[in-house]
Amino acid sequence: DCSPEGYCICSSSHCSPPFDPPSISELHHGQALLYSTSLSGDRLAKSRLVVMRRRQKWINGAPEASSAVKFSIFPSEHRQTIIGFGGALTDSTVLNINNLTEHLQRKLMESYFGADGIGYSIVRIPIASCDFATHEYSYDDKEGDFDLRSFALVPEDALKIKWARRAMELVEMEGRELKVLASPWSAPSWMKTSGQLIGAGELKNGSEYSRTWANYLAKFIDLYSAQGVPIWALTVQNQPSVGNWSDIPFQNMYMSPQMEAKFVRDFLKPALLSSSGGRNVSVVIHDDFRPHLPDWPDITLSEPGVEPLVDGIAVHWYLDKDVDPERLSLTKERHPRQFLLGTEACVTDTKGPRLGNFTRAVLYARDIIQDLTHSVSGWMDWNLALDLKGGPNWVGNNAD
Repeated sequence: DCSPEGYCICSSSHCSPPFDPPSISELHHGQALLYSTSLSGDRLAKSRLVVMRRRQKWINGAPEASSAVKFSIFPSEHRQTIIGFGGALTDSTVLNINNLTEHLQRKLMESYFGADGIGYSIVRIPIASCDFATHEYSYDDKEGDFDLRSFALVPEDALKIKWARRAMELVEMEGRELKVLASPWSAPSWMKTSGQLIGAGELKNGSEYSRTWANYLAKFIDLYSAQGVPIWALTVQNQPSVGNWSDIPFQNMYMSPQMEAKFVRDFLKPALLSSSGGRNVSVVIHDDFRPHLPDWPDITLSEPGVEPLVDGIAVHWYLDKDVDPERLSLTKERHPRQFLLGTEACVTDTKGPRLGNFTRAVLYARDIIQDLTHSVSGWMDWNLALDLKGGPNWVGNNAD
């Protein structure tokens, strides 16, 4: 069962009781279900809220109106469509899942994607390696291979495909569809000005490099689709703004908003339309920090011919506490056709987990609520499963 310290344990012999999912049949007109988690020991404890009449207080055992929680509902006011919630199947995640017993593998996946789980419906998959891996690699290290004849997936992809397909099965059993979001961290070193996957660098000048990189991404999508994992959306580049920071120890690649626009219009979208698995893939820009909003998408989408090619704007949570969330709403107001999606969140201040740390739970809840009330259509955690050291991470950038 769950410990007094506020965390729950699932072992080969016993797991804590599953989350009790809401059932519409439980509710009558004027009622709602409230789920509470607290420092005092509540773990998604369910209670029923009842409203008596318009302008009267909600009753939940509160004797005075001042102590009741007030909800304002506007059923005729339509806002953003919710895409869903999820997390990432990094190399580290799938290695950790694969090391569990079959019983624990099933319990873990069901807790995220199953009927008694928390309803995840999106997974994010890195294209080649990121820092949450045991080593750095690309799919084609042959210098000057502009035809990508040496392009090949690696053993880690077999695991990512395996667990993505298992997530798909669980989600489809509930009559839903799993959305797979793919994100690149870096082009192969021979395509970059830095000559390496890490450190400050960008794509080399010349259309042959941009075209080859676009074809590389399309080839990844084709190969995953052929193995039963169709890609729903592709972010153009993970955290493109940090690719010119020389002290970043893990895989990255710089793109400015203008560079991203040109790459999407002239190379990426044509490559996707020419591929077997990429024709219907949504293109998502930014995939970076909130402080860049709304300027980054303003610049990218103002470039001639780019706006119709872009379907979404992705944002990471890492600097959210320092930035007004109204930037999200302003971005959506300026770009109503593109969805906003939170695509990455984790805690790295202690380089690993702190079991039962309620402050981190509050940070997550605050950010999710803040995003959803400011036009964001979904929210994604980072790694779905890490070891007790917050890894593996080949550069020691462990997280919770």
